[in-house]
Amino acid sequence: MGTKGTEEAGAAATAAAEAAAAAAAAAATTAMLSASDGLDLLDLLEGPSAAGAASSAPPAIAAAAQSPEQHSQWNNIAGLKHVYTQRVHRDGVTSVRLADDIIYSAGQDSSVKLHSIQEQSQLHSVQIGDLALSSIVLLPGAKTLAVASWDNSIYVYSTEYGRILDTFHGHDDAVSGLALDGRGNLVSCSWDSTLKLWECDTDLARGNSRRRADDRLHLHMAEHDCAVNCVAVQPKGTKAASGAADGTVVIWDLDSGMSVAHLTPHSDAINAICFSPDGKRLCTASADDTVKVYDVLQQTEVGSVQTNDCIRCLATDGYSVLAGGDSGCLYVWDIVTGRKLLTANRHKGAVLCLDVSSDGQTVVTGSADRCISVWKVA
Repeated sequence: MGTKGTEEAGAAATAAAEAAAAAAAAAATTAMLSASDGLDLLDLLEGPSAAGAASSAPPAIAAAAQSPEQHSQWNNIAGLKHVYTQRVHRDGVTSVRLADDIIYSAGQDSSVKLHSIQEQSQLHSVQIGDLALSSIVLLPGAKTLAVASWDNSIYVYSTEYGRILDTFHGHDDAVSGLALDGRGNLVSCSWDSTLKLWECDTDLARGNSRRRADDRLHLHMAEHDCAVNCVAVQPKGTKAASGAADGTVVIWDLDSGMSVAHLTPHSDAINAICFSPDGKRLCTASADDTVKVYDVLQQTEVGSVQTNDCIRCLATDGYSVLAGGDSGCLYVWDIVTGRKLLTANRHKGAVLCLDVSSDGQTVVTGSADRCISVWKVA
């Protein structure tokens, strides 16, 4: 081939390469425009506050971002849709737990209720004590509940036998919260400013225990200076965290009962606290209308959301925060960006409690309006 032919062939190849590059760039631009159109629409639906939250997110949160395939099963939590609401208590619903199709709830009316989602009907009801109940957890291995009361006691109740199996006495004021550690032991917090660790076993859950209730008190933890409102335990770990009325958080080692960190994330009472499933993040909600996110290992704040609502309860998967507020609204925030992803309102009173199913597809909320609401991911 001559020089002229070679030059023409080279020019043709160059033109073809440039055309291919232009086509690829056009496709990428189209994809980016489509994505930005979706974001613009969401901004319009949520208003200026959402865009402001995203732009003000601290750099440390952006550094924690991960690709979508690394996120947990909560990827679609912002797509929650209301299924139904039903009045189940005579007073405010203070605690809910979801296991399979059953909702376990405790209320300020001193009662515990079992409710079927499939049948949308009550399965069981029992009166426990004379004062308000504050928290309920399911003990592993049996149909047994631990229920905290304002009468300073913790009741172990069998739904199978329909009776109280044991009663733990040890606090000097109302028991405000309960959580289970990875060994199935019970951690309680109280307005008496203390936490306690109670040893639980299958004999207790089955009603076969011969141990005295007082003998089950394993640890007494006292470093708060005021009422402790809430407690959470690190999943598959040995740490617990408690939030107090003065806005302080203490992180505890449950092997020794000693504190390992003192944090002051809030300027007002802490209403709710929870760990992420991997135990690396700690979320707190306060009456100061903020939600804070901490790195547990570094003990540093990595995120903050201005809620413009007093948040009463929350849960997290480490990437999103699901929370209920005094306004009766259920919210979802992305803690990577601080962006609000959902606002939904089906309650006529404050959302006092919530729980998420193990697959992340069902949420139940309990409210001061005496009702529970069931939500499903669309």
